[in-house]
Amino acid sequence: MDDERSILLARVSRLYYLEDRSQNEIADLIGISRSAISRMLTEARRTGIVKIEVHQPLLRNEAIEQELQRRFGLTEAAVIDPGINASTPEALHVVGQMAATLITRYLPQISVLGISWGTGVAATVDALPTLHLPHLQVVQIIGAAGSASNLTDTPDLAVRTAQKLGGQFRVLTAPMLVENAAVAKSLLANRTVAEALDLASKSDIALVGIGSTNHTVSSVLRAGYVNQEYVETLRKQGAVGDVCGLYFDQTGNFLDVELHHRRIGISREWLIGHIKKVIAVAVGKPKVPAIFGVLAGQLVGTLVTDKYTAEDLLAYVPENG
Repeated sequence: MDDERSILLARVSRLYYLEDRSQNEIADLIGISRSAISRMLTEARRTGIVKIEVHQPLLRNEAIEQELQRRFGLTEAAVIDPGINASTPEALHVVGQMAATLITRYLPQISVLGISWGTGVAATVDALPTLHLPHLQVVQIIGAAGSASNLTDTPDLAVRTAQKLGGQFRVLTAPMLVENAAVAKSLLANRTVAEALDLASKSDIALVGIGSTNHTVSSVLRAGYVNQEYVETLRKQGAVGDVCGLYFDQTGNFLDVELHHRRIGISREWLIGHIKKVIAVAVGKPKVPAIFGVLAGQLVGTLVTDKYTAEDLLAYVPENG
């Protein structure tokens, strides 16, 4: 786009958004049609000349937060009301804002922030403020998602986090799942991968999503790593969900499944030993069994979710439970 076009788009946008002129008024002032003004406003938003932000109040439900902490032994729970009949993307947006607020308060005191992937993590990264923290290192703690995924599931999240926070980043140059255990062993011995995982093990805080074996929200299925039959096999083995690609049952016990032997990511021992440092972000009824398993096994220290997911969670009775 040339400079003259940019200046014109900015002028039209300023008149419309900041001076409350109507499109007809702007058309008369500039000497073009109203339909052209409408197209220019759309172009201004598409090209980033205009950025619209909606700051929804973060209304926390303290009663539900306290009940979650009491029942599951959480260090902290943050439960946000997204509004009546909010869609999953809308709920993710406000929950991501809340998670970003929680993480931001810790940032000046920490050196390493670990980042996994998933929709909840992506919503949190989107909501992070722009800061200048050159001391901070952001590290990817599990391998990248498969080729069928999108920017919610790639090293892009670690890079974007570091750029927003004004810190450094370290990506894990490997997929989360490889063909077999031998390939995984070889990759884990690779110097670049080993150094990234070593830094990951020094994470002061880890931001994670909660994966599910529900076909509609399975992250490994979405990423193209496995097919529905494999997810069903995991379910038959008792898996209800995963944290960082480590699968657990409804009581939160990690399972011995084939997939773990070809996984590239932060160790099970780190997660077990640093639970209080793990902040999980998850939303939606399909994920309730997985979130319940995480909490039952006390696999995370902080849960950020929305009011309706939390209510379903408190009412949930696991199978054979």
